[in-house]
Amino acid sequence: MRRNPFRDWLSAFTSPRVPFSMKWQIALGILYVLSPIDLIPEAWLSFVGTTDDLAVLAFTIVQSIRMVRIYRRNSPAKRERILDTTGHVK
Repeated sequence: MRRNPFRDWLSAFTSPRVPFSMKWQIALGILYVLSPIDLIPEAWLSFVGTTDDLAVLAFTIVQSIRMVRIYRRNSPAKRERILDTTGHVK
């Protein structure tokens, strides 16, 4: 069965198994990239002004990947597969 990356991301973002601080970092990163207010405006130096957006976007993508990995690693379905028939962890 093929996984839906957006569904995994949304499930991870709403899951209590993922640290709240990580969710805040991702939310603030998305808001910053979409916001018209920049730390370094593009009007001053077009290349340098874009680098802060790219840096925040890269950080947000990396944090999102980590968040989904944490969510998948701590999923109840995975824990059930690890248990053998006697109830002991393999």
